[in-house]
Amino acid sequence: MAVPEFDVAKIKRYCDKDNTTPHSDKLRIDFEVDGNVVTLFELRAPYDGASTEWMREDFAQFRWSPSNKLWSLYCMRGDLRWHRYKDLDPGPVDELIAEIDEDPTNIFKG
Repeated sequence: MAVPEFDVAKIKRYCDKDNTTPHSDKLRIDFEVDGNVVTLFELRAPYDGASTEWMREDFAQFRWSPSNKLWSLYCMRGDLRWHRYKDLDPGPVDELIAEIDEDPTNIFKG
């Protein structure tokens, strides 16, 4: 079972909203879907102006469980591995997006 398209649309709206800031010419938020996993990442403009390649840094993952129809939130730690975010139980994607947006632990947006 693929991830719910309605939830992917919510994630897209979150990224689009975040990309309307005055700094969106230097920093953007985007996502990709791979099976039951949606990865959020930052795109940063090249520093030196010589390169046209934007740098990508993954910072959050939503993992869809078809069996219980809930999302789990994961964060990237210093070991560059995904770890389940312990401060929020699996639930609807709206709650996970809100947690990233509030970022009470400073793990997503530092």
